[in-house]
Amino acid sequence: MTMSQYFILAILTFLVLKMCSHTCGLYWHVYDECENPTPSNCCPLYHTLVCSKLMSNSSDQFEKELSHKLTDLIIANSNSTFIQNGDWRFLAGLSNLRELSFINNGKLLLDNINSTYFRNLTKLKNIYIYHNNIETLPTRIFQGVMSLENLYLSNNGIVDIGNVFPNLTSVESLNLSHNRLVVVKDDTLRGFSWLKTLNLSNNKISMFSLNILQYLQNLESLDLDDNELVFFTGTYVYHASLKYLRLANNYLVNSNSAYFYRFTSLRAVILGHNNISNLPINWFNNNSSSVVSLGLNNNSIENISSPFFSYFPNVEEINLSGNLIKNLADPDLFNQNIKLSGLSLEYNKIESINRNLFSNNPNLGFLDLAGNQIEFLDVDTLNNLHGYTTLNLLDNPIKCDCYAIHLRDYLLMSYTDEILYPSCATPNEYNNQKISSVNLNRCETDHEKTTLAHIVSVTVSGGTTVVDHDINGLVIVFVYLLSHCFYFQYF
Repeated sequence: MTMSQYFILAILTFLVLKMCSHTCGLYWHVYDECENPTPSNCCPLYHTLVCSKLMSNSSDQFEKELSHKLTDLIIANSNSTFIQNGDWRFLAGLSNLRELSFINNGKLLLDNINSTYFRNLTKLKNIYIYHNNIETLPTRIFQGVMSLENLYLSNNGIVDIGNVFPNLTSVESLNLSHNRLVVVKDDTLRGFSWLKTLNLSNNKISMFSLNILQYLQNLESLDLDDNELVFFTGTYVYHASLKYLRLANNYLVNSNSAYFYRFTSLRAVILGHNNISNLPINWFNNNSSSVVSLGLNNNSIENISSPFFSYFPNVEEINLSGNLIKNLADPDLFNQNIKLSGLSLEYNKIESINRNLFSNNPNLGFLDLAGNQIEFLDVDTLNNLHGYTTLNLLDNPIKCDCYAIHLRDYLLMSYTDEILYPSCATPNEYNNQKISSVNLNRCETDHEKTTLAHIVSVTVSGGTTVVDHDINGLVIVFVYLLSHCFYFQYF
């Protein structure tokens, strides 16, 4: 063929595809307007029918005309009669179907679905039925779909799944999020022996039985975010596969029960936005060495101590933001967390930090202390931050005295963006000025660095003489020598 012939063929192909795609979609194509969709209106190459305005009055047309080559069927935003009446006979003829999706079709009726419709669908791997206002699921509705891998039933109004599921041993992902489930019985998911991902978030579950997990020994991810969980029930089973556990936005409180003591492969545990006031030491105990991400943000935690974090020797990220922590006095708090790279402590009530707190955290690259009550940060604390850690100190009442020069210099040398630099609270002349813009030239000499505005103490024979701040270093030496004179004269 000549170049001109190739060119003409390319144009004709483009026009044909354009014309066909106006009626039906190809694979992942955007939902199109289908007034009267039939295979005869589409190109033979099209194996996916995507219809957003299904106007047919009978399923017979689909059962008769839909090609056996159809691999994907997506019906969205439909008001068709057979959808409203629940006439699903057309499914039985789609022997080559691999993906079935019903999206946003009003009140979808599934009551008339017969499990025999699925028996011929031996290649069906994905079912997506969401935003359809479904309240109940027929018993064993998906029986016979032995090749199914992904089942999504989210964003409906499902209130019970008691005896719905048969043995769906090939399913790896089950999504029941954004429904109205109150309880999941122990044996409800018994047939999902190969399930890896279970999403039950955004329901109304108040109690969850850990006995469920004995049937899901291959489960890797469990999402129970945004429920009404107060506590767990059941036996604490051994589980070696679970890696991701999400329990945020519930009502969990402190408990001495060893809920996750036998979960030996956990990598991420999210417990944010609950009612935890003390760190739940017994929840994890000694089997949490695999955890790399720990979320405890937005609880009511006031005191934290080193034993809890010693259970997570390989943790890399810890989120403790939005709690009620007032001080970080325990120097061994993160001593066992040598791999810690990110620590979020923003918006607590922290006033003081032990100067040796980060002495064993050489990989700490991000430290967020915004929104606390910190007036100054000891230079030794910063020196323990190996490398150039990004430090967020926004919204703290920083005291910009001569000691603040060390903080300023650290920030200038670190990877911290200037937008995260703190502003001065005192003295008044520097109020609301970024620490980087304050003139601290008067503090540059070594002599003046020894006259920092903080309390200096001199200990003599077990007693302590407190020398108030704003005193010249020579006075400190004088008081020290004078104390020695009185001591030797007396004895």
